[in-house]
Amino acid sequence: MIDTLDKVVGALGNVLNEEQMALDNLPDGLADSERASKMDDAIDSMESAIAEIEMAQDFLRDAAV
Repeated sequence: MIDTLDKVVGALGNVLNEEQMALDNLPDGLADSERASKMDDAIDSMESAIAEIEMAQDFLRDAAV
């Protein structure tokens, strides 16, 4: 189970990095747009999801001891 969650975190991390790079490379005229805001919200959501999955992994590791 933990290995599967590691894969999910890795995949989500890749998407997160791609979205962050896309946001960072938006033209100046779009930096304050609704699209940029949605991208930023998506990045925040992915960061939260990764943190929650990592907490679940810690719980599973502790439970296995």
